[in-house]
Amino acid sequence: MEKDLVSRLCIAIPIINELDNIKVLIPKIQDLFSNALILIIDDGSTDGSREYVDNLILRGSNILALNRDRRSGIGSAHLLAIEFAQSQKFEYLITMDGDQTHSPLDAYQMLEKIEVYDLIIGSRYLKSSRIQGWSWFRFLLTYGSHFVTKLFFQSDLDMSSGLRCYKIRSIPLSSLQKSCPPNYDFFFVSSLVIIQSKLRIGQLPVTLIDRQLGKSKMNPRLMLSGILKLLAYGLRIRKIRL
Repeated sequence: MEKDLVSRLCIAIPIINELDNIKVLIPKIQDLFSNALILIIDDGSTDGSREYVDNLILRGSNILALNRDRRSGIGSAHLLAIEFAQSQKFEYLITMDGDQTHSPLDAYQMLEKIEVYDLIIGSRYLKSSRIQGWSWFRFLLTYGSHFVTKLFFQSDLDMSSGLRCYKIRSIPLSSLQKSCPPNYDFFFVSSLVIIQSKLRIGQLPVTLIDRQLGKSKMNPRLMLSGILKLLAYGLRIRKIRL
């Protein structure tokens, strides 16, 4: 991959109490994307994550931290990353989870393909995608959300995936700010906004491995709430079409 391409890249990672995971994840990212900026968005970590990142910054690592005092929503963190990348004139933005469920190798492949798209989504539903270690309940909720998107929006996109690569200058920031909620349903709504903006969207099959360290912040209540909101949105859209 061209060095200049990576130097125009921001990789955003929202975290809450992910010290053990980011100790492993950040070096992996640095090995693959040595010139990219790693943006850590911390929502009030108390486990030493914030101090660990601050120490990396003091040692001269290409890392920036945006620290928030409390949990403000995974969607708002992703929106903040998009706002930051546009304001700082980056060409590309990758968003990924801080719990090691998203592979830096998959992110690397996304960046290699972004030139012909405005957005690439890491998909769990393509033929060669793999999911390892998930509970049956998480499978049910995740595949339920995908069924809703196919039913109401005739789309095979993995709209709930947080592993994404944006060609950042193409992204309609004002529309996202106006439409997107701050929590899990951000992923669905932002996907619909980008579809409605007629941008070029691609998908890449990815491997997801259930977290090995720490406790998940995505509880079933938030996931189910996001799916119900997507269902309600789909019903409104269908009523308008009828």
